[in-house]
Amino acid sequence: MDTAVYNDWQLVSLSHLPAWTLALLCALILAAAVLSLRGLSREKQPFRRRTLIVLRLLSALCLTALLFEPGIRLLQTRRARNAVAVLLDLSSSMALPAEGGISRAEALRRRLSESSALWEKLSQRFRLDFYGFGESAERLPSGTVPQDGDFQSGATDILGALRRAADESGSHQGAGGLSGILLLSDGADNTSLGASLDSQGRSDIEALGIPISAIHVGGAAPRDLAVERISADDFAFVRSPVTVTAFIRASGFGPRTIPVTLRMDGQPFATRMLQIDGDGLFPVEFTFSPDQTGRFACTVDVPMQVGEAVEWNNARSFPFKVIRDRIRVLHVAGWPSWDMRFLRARLKGDPNIDLVSSYILRDASDDPRTVLDSELSLIPFPMQEIFHDQIHTFDVIVIQNFSHEEHAYSMSRYFGDIASYVRGGGALVMVGGENSFGEGHYEKTDLGPLLPVVVTGRPPVTDSFQARLTDEGRTHPIMRMSSGDSTAAWRGLPLTAGAHVTKVRPGAQALLDHPFETAGGRNIPIIAVGEADKGRVMAILTDATWQWAFSAGGQTQGARLYDRFWSRALRWLIRDPELTPVRMTLDKSALSLGERLSVQVEARRSDYSVAGGAQVRLTLTRLPASDENGAQQWTAEAGEDGTAHFDIAPEAAGAYRIEAAAYESGKVIGSDRNAIAVRFGGGEQGDLADRPRLLKEITLVSGGRFFSTGDRLDEFPLTEPALVEIGGRKEEPLPGMPLVFALMALSLFTEWLLSRRWGYP
Repeated sequence: MDTAVYNDWQLVSLSHLPAWTLALLCALILAAAVLSLRGLSREKQPFRRRTLIVLRLLSALCLTALLFEPGIRLLQTRRARNAVAVLLDLSSSMALPAEGGISRAEALRRRLSESSALWEKLSQRFRLDFYGFGESAERLPSGTVPQDGDFQSGATDILGALRRAADESGSHQGAGGLSGILLLSDGADNTSLGASLDSQGRSDIEALGIPISAIHVGGAAPRDLAVERISADDFAFVRSPVTVTAFIRASGFGPRTIPVTLRMDGQPFATRMLQIDGDGLFPVEFTFSPDQTGRFACTVDVPMQVGEAVEWNNARSFPFKVIRDRIRVLHVAGWPSWDMRFLRARLKGDPNIDLVSSYILRDASDDPRTVLDSELSLIPFPMQEIFHDQIHTFDVIVIQNFSHEEHAYSMSRYFGDIASYVRGGGALVMVGGENSFGEGHYEKTDLGPLLPVVVTGRPPVTDSFQARLTDEGRTHPIMRMSSGDSTAAWRGLPLTAGAHVTKVRPGAQALLDHPFETAGGRNIPIIAVGEADKGRVMAILTDATWQWAFSAGGQTQGARLYDRFWSRALRWLIRDPELTPVRMTLDKSALSLGERLSVQVEARRSDYSVAGGAQVRLTLTRLPASDENGAQQWTAEAGEDGTAHFDIAPEAAGAYRIEAAAYESGKVIGSDRNAIAVRFGGGEQGDLADRPRLLKEITLVSGGRFFSTGDRLDEFPLTEPALVEIGGRKEEPLPGMPLVFALMALSLFTEWLLSRRWGYP
């Protein structure tokens, strides 16, 4: 064989006969041999019988060989260059300590450096494919040595990395396939495999069909406290009990007591003392009743302990949304009237409203025999408890035709508490009547500066009139009775019987006004709204809104309008997100560090007209706000539809407040706020222990080899690459075929000669 050209050979048949012909001839030869051998059974001498059997079998074999014409096929071949995948663990747990006082990442780098000779040897037969993996696997340039900044992935998915390597290298049995995988990791999988292989994990590893060898880089579990996870509902109802459970993992500490703190928007809210008695997972419960609605970023944290390995997992943030199950309304009325009756019926009949009401049906002047102040109401009204102790539990306070000066309750002494409640985010409605605006002298109290109107001192208008929807009212959400223009609906109201004469306070808006009666150069308002710091206030300057529930011809449009007006008024007062001038929408409220957040801000003016071209500023502040936690800011211009879009990335894990403000001509036209929680992704934040047991199980199931921390790295199991024919082929007959023919002839002649001599016919 010409080894300079051909390096492999095969034994083949050069016969031109079809396969079925060869099979038939072989069967005939076999039958003839059997019959011939049976004819020798009468031979009594063993030597003669054995000699003849050998000669006849030799003849049959030679004949068969001649039929098949055996030859040699010369081939030019070589081994396919398969791949060996080297998987490097780049998760954040690799920054933890390993044996010898170095980090696991440094131990991995040393392993790569110490094995340079092995890499050189493998590269002569295989293609080396390097991958870095954590939460996902990515291809790395050949010979990559990861640096400290590369170990940042928030999770470890070993099975996903193995599958990625297997898929990219194709079939492990075919040419150019994958001969094996070498895995360098601490084994701290926190996704699909967990601490050890279950039946599904074994099946997944076996399905790869590739020998997997593993190098353990790690050490004993470090001393650490971690807030591993939080169990909390996506939302809670205001003033209803809710439970948040935090799970604290302790490792390397003996029995001790540690404080666990729950923070709301960066401020301490509650602290529980946790007793730990060794390594394990310990639950801590916080049960409370939130008294404010909104979106909050909450954090559970534990203090750093002496000798603790890392600090970044001592806190975990999560979003917390508090919503209303019902709107809690306090209705205080000072005189029976149709307006009071209709409003009370409307509030009481709404299943979404929790109504607390007090109605003063008479005062001291109604009965000269009244002796006790408590006799001035049907039941004693708990003024101190309602207006001081529990005032923050109400969403809206409605004061209707109430004389704070005359009644023995002396409600005016609580106006300071009500004013603080409103400025802090509460809502107030003042409804007209003979004891309200003007006659009630509320302008002299703490509530006066909050009202959206200024009392003029003029007597009320007593003539009936047709209330008129203002330009501001046409775009305001309170007055919007349909998706289109609501002017026609308001134009169809019955006549209004009288109104107080006031002026709109600067910065407030008149939604309905008198068609011709003026004060201060403007038509006097019938309904006015305004802001008071964080709260909202509405003034209704008449006691005839009950008439809106009726319309000509006994139709029901009026009743629907009356109900819809109060429904939308209450929603606006409590700052329903759908009715705010500037509205911010987030695509998510919880994200992992490194993820991006999409924010959309819709800007409208105070009259709710579209603020196209407004400047929108987005501010992201890490909580608790401080000089160290500097705020990130972005600006954008709203489009013609009043919408601005932002795509942002928080710089660190933690709780954040996010605020959006819209500006026109340098003045704020509205703002909105929200909260997000940014955390380290995956389970890298929890259990920091490495898992050599998992790596051993993977190598055992796949047929690989496990190298512990101190083992020398040398040969490990790899499947042999397939032989691939890369050149031509040549077929030649066996050089000894004439000898086979001669041997068959000699065998037949010798048998014939002996048979004649021994007396066979």
